[in-house]
Amino acid sequence: MTSPAERWLAEARAKQQASTDQLTTNERLVMQWIEHRRELGTIQSRQAKIERKATFLPTYQGFLDGALSATATLAEKDAQMFVEVLVWHIDCGLFEQALPLAKYAVERKLAPPDRYQRQLPVIIADEVADTALHPDANTDHLVLAEYLDVLDGSDMPDVVRAKLYKAHGNALSRADILGEAVQAYRHALALDDKCGVKKDIERLERTIKNANKNTPEFGGQKAANHA
Repeated sequence: MTSPAERWLAEARAKQQASTDQLTTNERLVMQWIEHRRELGTIQSRQAKIERKATFLPTYQGFLDGALSATATLAEKDAQMFVEVLVWHIDCGLFEQALPLAKYAVERKLAPPDRYQRQLPVIIADEVADTALHPDANTDHLVLAEYLDVLDGSDMPDVVRAKLYKAHGNALSRADILGEAVQAYRHALALDDKCGVKKDIERLERTIKNANKNTPEFGGQKAANHA
């Protein structure tokens, strides 16, 4: 036989379940998103946060796919959730997966959650650059070029765009595309003369110059053959 307290608790749970059942799928997802944000707020380690975000992402895949394929404008909370999940993809280094999300968000001028205190293009450029500039990053230069293209024409502080060009230069340098890497670094330097690429430019230009000296046009290979 149940006690009055147990009966009251069962009734309360039933009412709560009935209320939850009346929510739409997106409303329930927004509630989950709020809970995920709360959980992340309890974690201090950046790496631990990234690992946790990676476990959250599959929860939102259906919502993201639906948003990308629909023509209707997202509701305010849905738009904020879309932007934050986009940022989580970038934080996790999933640049390719985040790219169509970034295109969608920029084209539709989605508003990020208020606490970001930055405009959407600035958030994307900042997050992509910071993640790509991490010492352990191995970001593909073609993907970064796409982000530069998506954000082309968007208003943002020069120092932020300079970081993105620097990250692109690093990726090009890793791929041994040295001439284009120098160009990317020069774009960064023109936007922010304190972005820290001057030595990279000097280093790559020396490497290019030395490589040219050893080409047949410069006589390096011919001289070696005659020797």
